[in-house]
Amino acid sequence: MSRRGFVAILVGVALVLIATNIRSGWLYLVSSLLFAAVLASFLASLWTVRGLTIERASPEQVFEGEPFGVSFKIRSRSRFAKCFLLVKDLTFEYFTGRKGIRGLFGHRGMKLGGVDGLSAADREKEKRWKNSIVIERIEPMGFADAALRLTAPRRGIYDEARIELSSYGLLGLSHARAVLSVKSRILVFPMIRRIESFPFEPIPSYSPQEFHEWTRKGTGQDYFGVREYLRGDSLRHIHWKVSAREGKLIVKEFQQEFAPSSAVVVALAPTRYGSSNVNSLEDGLRAAASISAYYSAMGSLPQVIAATGLQTRVSSPPDLDSCLGLFSSYEPEARAEPEGILVESLEITGNAVEPGAEVAIVTNATPESVEGVLVKQKDLSRFSIVIVVDDSYKPDGHRRVDRKALREISGICESAGGSFFVVEYGRDLGRCLSARYVTTG
Repeated sequence: MSRRGFVAILVGVALVLIATNIRSGWLYLVSSLLFAAVLASFLASLWTVRGLTIERASPEQVFEGEPFGVSFKIRSRSRFAKCFLLVKDLTFEYFTGRKGIRGLFGHRGMKLGGVDGLSAADREKEKRWKNSIVIERIEPMGFADAALRLTAPRRGIYDEARIELSSYGLLGLSHARAVLSVKSRILVFPMIRRIESFPFEPIPSYSPQEFHEWTRKGTGQDYFGVREYLRGDSLRHIHWKVSAREGKLIVKEFQQEFAPSSAVVVALAPTRYGSSNVNSLEDGLRAAASISAYYSAMGSLPQVIAATGLQTRVSSPPDLDSCLGLFSSYEPEARAEPEGILVESLEITGNAVEPGAEVAIVTNATPESVEGVLVKQKDLSRFSIVIVVDDSYKPDGHRRVDRKALREISGICESAGGSFFVVEYGRDLGRCLSARYVTTG
């Protein structure tokens, strides 16, 4: 029941009490009308949200923090029209504006066609009604189309969407709602921040025993030698002088060069501070996604080594979307120790990545534990250590970041040939990853 209906019932009860004392028949009539109106409103609102089915269409892959369009098709199985139906998508965000029938009528201007081309007033409404839309009328046995623009605040895999159908009945005296689960899978990637500069000096690896024929014009491939022509070889690579001298077709071979290799190691533990969307775990995954995008832009799609405390996965994704999808599904074990995850990931990294590869390790372990682990590492060349300081996400007045340990880690990385980066709450993630941490903080 809505607030307006509750007030109407209280007024009706007061009129009954007054009518009993003064013996006034018309007050009984007025109170009866009020009770009948509330009952009729309740039945109407309950009937409006029944007998409906809904279909939801959305992109399969989106980035957190970026708006995307979602369309709905609401079908009615009733022989009577349904009016003023409020549709809310509860998958990501919740309503923050005015509730009740007044808010419903204030939202009427944003019904069909999404939010493109809205006026300034409608855009202000859109801020308050981020996940809801009003369907003014659905014809008998008909359907209505609607569209919304949503924003996913957190990465993850969402297999189902929760849709709430609401009605305020007659005069807004009651409120009925029904929540439907709709199959609509969305893969939300972590947010990617622009990185101006990040260490990337891998040593390309060669295989002297494997060769391939370069089938495109241009330079850049090292000449290896010649061999006899085989069926399927391109005629453009026939060595005509040698062929004339040998009396048979000879083709040129080139040494195969492998692309520079890189790896991103995720060694994140459950967070202790921050909100559900902003904490050291989520910002660590955003940092890993940003570094992966940077490596990919430099021509080296990285391996992903993800340590969760229960197991450590080593993956070689075929494209950047697959790489980001690994971060979307990353979930550390609830009781995992940050230091243990870091030690395990370092051990596996030494065996999994190719020699000379550029490696970025992202962790939210405490600076003291990271210092204790790194001091045992003799060679950190081409390693970039990224610490997301969990203590920086504490409430105001309780933040105590161990700057001394951070300075010690910076010195260890510098002496061992590595790079050190620090991500803290309140600082832009892209800037934190674009500049090495120095002893001055």
